[in-house]
Amino acid sequence: MATIRLTPAGTYKVQVRRAGFPAQIQTFRTRKEADAWANRVEDDMKRGNFTPIDRDGQTMTVVKLIERYKKHAQKEGLKIERGALSCFKLIAESNLAEIPINRLTPNAITKFAETRRLTVKPQTVATNLSRLSQVINFANDHLGLQIENPIREIHQTLRTRKIVWQSQERKRRPSADELTRLRAYFKAPAKSRPRRVPMADIIDFAIATTMRAGEFTSIRWIDLHEQRREIMIRARKDPKNKDANDQMVPLTPAALEIIRRQPRIDGEDRIFPHNKHAISTLFPRACQTLKIKDLHFHDLRHEGISRLFELHMSIPDVAKFSGHKDWKSLKRYERMTNASVHHRYERLVEQFGRFHNENAA
Repeated sequence: MATIRLTPAGTYKVQVRRAGFPAQIQTFRTRKEADAWANRVEDDMKRGNFTPIDRDGQTMTVVKLIERYKKHAQKEGLKIERGALSCFKLIAESNLAEIPINRLTPNAITKFAETRRLTVKPQTVATNLSRLSQVINFANDHLGLQIENPIREIHQTLRTRKIVWQSQERKRRPSADELTRLRAYFKAPAKSRPRRVPMADIIDFAIATTMRAGEFTSIRWIDLHEQRREIMIRARKDPKNKDANDQMVPLTPAALEIIRRQPRIDGEDRIFPHNKHAISTLFPRACQTLKIKDLHFHDLRHEGISRLFELHMSIPDVAKFSGHKDWKSLKRYERMTNASVHHRYERLVEQFGRFHNENAA
């Protein structure tokens, strides 16, 4: 049902409300224009041809919806990752950009996915579609649009055709020799490298704490509880909790020692006051110079978690460091070797062997 009212400015404001559709509001100079628009919108709703209109009076296209999503995130204080922003820019420049959001068909998305697959891996295509699906869900949950998500309809088909695929689990761990060479590289004087980034300490700290780069570059001196050997990680990454996930995590003696030798800087409350993107640039550059193949900075987190398992720590204990909520997600990091298993068995036999021997007898 449409309601039309005369505004103090002499224009006509139209509001169309119908069950199952988001409210549509538009302003016109004349009553005739207002009536015509209201009738057209109501008729489209009845016939199933309704296309939502954005605040600027233009059709709500995919690219406009992305902009609404970004503005909503900014208003709510939600951070959009750089990778997501790059993905949104890519979609905004694709064949999907100017399609009205409720006219987004499985065929159009399939064409987009096929085009992307020509230049990127299936895992990247899957990530692109996941970002788009997130925006469509935003349209339904926050804007009141009742539109089907076509990505769900074609996901299995794209997977069967191997256009999309889940990311492969990495098993790469740095060797002792590689870590020694990396430390030596970063400790050596170099004019082309910013000396203020203590990469040797950062490498060891990433392993000792299992923290991500974005986490340890955000920890602050005020969050350090030295007596209890623990520190607060604020807004730690959690797929199930996007808003706030502050965690108090334990610090090993090695991690605490690295913190103690970091200089305190006036006007800076962070312990590692560096840009995580600088770290993600310096590390691969060092690996390339040293001819260390297929080693990512995030692999240091894998290494730290694996070392904790090799110390025979329990799953809940390891999760205290890593922040994982369940064994299923933590299991992929467990890389205990057979030699380590044998070592653990021998220690257990040494400790409890007499009971084992008595039972065997």
